Amino acid sequence: MNDEQLMDELRGATRQHHAWAPLAVPLDDPAISVHLVEMPELYFTYVLDGQKTIEGRFSKRPTAPYPRVAIGDLVLLRTMWVLAAFRVASVEFMQYVPEDLDAIRREYGPAMCVDDDRYRDARSRGRYATFVGIKDVRRFRPALRLIGHYALNLGWMVLRGYCRVDTSGQMSLL
Repeated sequence: MNDEQLMDELRGATRQHHAWAPLAVPLDDPAISVHLVEMPELYFTYVLDGQKTIEGRFSKRPTAPYPRVAIGDLVLLRTMWVLAAFRVASVEFMQYVPEDLDAIRREYGPAMCVDDDRYRDARSRGRYATFVGIKDVRRFRPALRLIGHYALNLGWMVLRGYCRVDTSGQMSLL
């Protein structure tokens, strides 16, 4: 299954299942980027109950979502199945060094639901961070089972479109 086939499957779910119907407009709007995000069950629960209001992603290289997510994008959340979605409320991209991690944790940790030393240790080798504000969370039943390479641990994948920051600091949709 490729990205367009998955988008078609998602659009089909909006027609077949009442719970998925609110996604019809953003899935059909080519101006809205669509992302598929792997999330551990614990953090997924925090998103659903409103405790987690920022999703933080860290990487060694500038890979998705850095800098490929924008305000208003649609983010599909999955553990093994696509279970929920949210809209992007805010975005901040950052380059950092390990010495910045304590300050980052103080500023973003509570909203990301992280509060232990494992957070710092796991991110000490990264250089790029993306902080995505979460709004309009919606859980879906039935969940959508993914097949093919989408069944793998993928982290963050851009299914359609993406936003890029150029050297002038302006954002452009590709």
